[in-house]
Amino acid sequence: MKYAVDNLFQDICGKKRPFGGKVFINGGDFRQTLPMVERGTRAQIVLSTIKYSKSWNQFSRFQLQQNIRTSQDEVEYNSWLLKLGNGELSNVYGLPEDTIEILNSFMKWVI
Repeated sequence: MKYAVDNLFQDICGKKRPFGGKVFINGGDFRQTLPMVERGTRAQIVLSTIKYSKSWNQFSRFQLQQNIRTSQDEVEYNSWLLKLGNGELSNVYGLPEDTIEILNSFMKWVI
């Protein structure tokens, strides 16, 4: 599968190398930036992410060591954010499966 950004850089630079031979930096939480696949199933959407592209092995991956949204003294909130991102929060109140509880003590960060 070819990606629009890869094609664009190749066209602009006139080189058939990944991203036209340019250094390409992207960032973010890929769990929160899924591509749009019209009428796609969950599997089709996941398989269309950059992590499943042929270009993925050409990227160097770095992970942040500190969550910049929280301070070091917000240990409980920082842990909750990590569990949220990893899909590890349990739903104990019989709410719909895709519903999560946000504790009142965390509301000052969420709103």
